[in-house]
Amino acid sequence: MGEDVRSTRGRFGLIGAAAVLGATALAGTACGPQDGADDHAGGKPDRPDSEDVSRPPGWHPWQTSFTGGDRDASPSEGEENTCTTADADASRLRCTGTGFRGELLDTRDGSHRPHQRTGSYGDFAHTDGLVLTSDPDGWSGRIRALDERTGEERWHHKAAGAVLTADGVVTSEQTAQHWKPGQDHDEEPPSTDPGGDLITRDPKSGAERWRAHTPKDAWCSPLDAGKRALVACTDEETATQPVTLYRLTDGDAPDERRLHRLATVHAGTHQGGAQPQLLGTDRGALVFLPTGEKPAWNGGTQRYRTLLRVDTRTGEKTTARLPDDLPTGHRAHLAGGDLHFRKKSGGKTQLIAVDARTGEERWRTKTALRQLSAPEASTKLGELYFADHAGRVLALDRATGAERWRISTPRAEDGGTDTRELGAPSSVSRARDILVVSAGNTVYTADPSSPDKKPTHHTANLNNNS
Repeated sequence: MGEDVRSTRGRFGLIGAAAVLGATALAGTACGPQDGADDHAGGKPDRPDSEDVSRPPGWHPWQTSFTGGDRDASPSEGEENTCTTADADASRLRCTGTGFRGELLDTRDGSHRPHQRTGSYGDFAHTDGLVLTSDPDGWSGRIRALDERTGEERWHHKAAGAVLTADGVVTSEQTAQHWKPGQDHDEEPPSTDPGGDLITRDPKSGAERWRAHTPKDAWCSPLDAGKRALVACTDEETATQPVTLYRLTDGDAPDERRLHRLATVHAGTHQGGAQPQLLGTDRGALVFLPTGEKPAWNGGTQRYRTLLRVDTRTGEKTTARLPDDLPTGHRAHLAGGDLHFRKKSGGKTQLIAVDARTGEERWRTKTALRQLSAPEASTKLGELYFADHAGRVLALDRATGAERWRISTPRAEDGGTDTRELGAPSSVSRARDILVVSAGNTVYTADPSSPDKKPTHHTANLNNNS
């Protein structure tokens, strides 16, 4: 974990950021001991013994399936099934899947925890018993803080985007909106003026802590680069490139910050390319996949030839060449210091791991499992995890790509994601070292040292719960 960062919708979006900046795993202090960010699995460590696995207190394997839920509450296109910790000690999980959104489960035994549903469309963080949400409000945006037990609203503010950092909730100030002549007011969003301050607020009260002025002729939004926020700006409201990155430094007054320019990032030398794909942070650097000079397309997916790293402290940019035979059409994710590419290939799924610093290929393999989730890496256990559409789990050796073990029995009681239709992919994450899988209407946990241990089963009928 620790690699994924999160951002709510802003005035623009780096492509790929929706996946990486918009889909966190079980991150932060709630995960227990963090994996070493600079660890790089070497050799092939033995399968971990049970005493090496850090479990939430009182945990045992469980599986919970939801019935009676509203299909409109399912993840929408571009989202995935998710489970995140709902409190600092990881005693509760907040999970979303087919027919349910933001439901609470006890991490120890999988029991459903009745609560006042917030009705939120997009939770972007949980802190101190609060759910921080980014809610559509017409064509405007609104940030709300809700009590996660009662659903009571503690505070709200208009904002074009927000992230939770060590400093607080960093938001983009709303600016004036207007429709251009001939725009359809029902179908098209209004244009917004450039400028607008970045404001950081206290998560508990919503009170302003400090603000920073953005360039008057740019459209800017905060990006979360770990503990601190970065700022990403474009010269045009709908511009695809370039993107200029800033970090926030102290200003002349305690309640003021300044923008310090770090770097400008282009999609590539091919000027018709899309925005650079931001995958996340790795060892103090943002990792991008720019397109090449003549990007190849396959169903709208680019072929990537290089990776770009931007140091979040100095702005130094470094590039590395990717393998020449990296096929077109792969989906890319950053996990555990490696880039992981995956693609359907001849009835199977091809997986390729590339070092996120050097671009060198570490391994490639194929599996019969399809519609695999984004990977979850454990540097402590030396393993990489994927879940398929039905909730089966594949564990690979991080260093070699060799299979360590798998859960072969489908777990999603509704069958999981329909491979013939667009649907939210499954997810696999961790609470400490315990795996948490959300697939279709089902959430379950497993111990990587004894993955076949039989779980206890629960059914949560949402029609019978508040």
